Amino acid sequence: MTGRAAWSAEVRRHFRLARGAGEPGPGGQRFGHGAAGAVSWGTQVRIGVTLDQAGHIVDLSWRCYGCPATQAACSWLAATVPRMHREQAAAVTATAMAEALALPAERLGPLIVVEDALRDALQSAGMND
Repeated sequence: MTGRAAWSAEVRRHFRLARGAGEPGPGGQRFGHGAAGAVSWGTQVRIGVTLDQAGHIVDLSWRCYGCPATQAACSWLAATVPRMHREQAAAVTATAMAEALALPAERLGPLIVVEDALRDALQSAGMND
């Protein structure tokens, strides 16, 4: 996929808005940090989540190195998972992100890295129970 016309309107919107973009940092007692991928792979993602006492996500922040689809997926997560219980958020898959962003199957690789970083962050936050 090359050129602006190759990306869906939803990818372009999230790439432009970049919801939740920023260095993940401790947001309170129930904070979790996750990471996946590597710059040498072409995709690296760091995600931070803050949970309330009931286990609902109140904030998600991220930093990533990757293609527009990777960045759009991180933004989509930041817009979608707040208010979800961490167990519900842990069920979000690369396929669900691809469907929401109208991405073809060949873009699943970078989205799996985003999924892995999210699950790592949620597991880390759960360790504070």
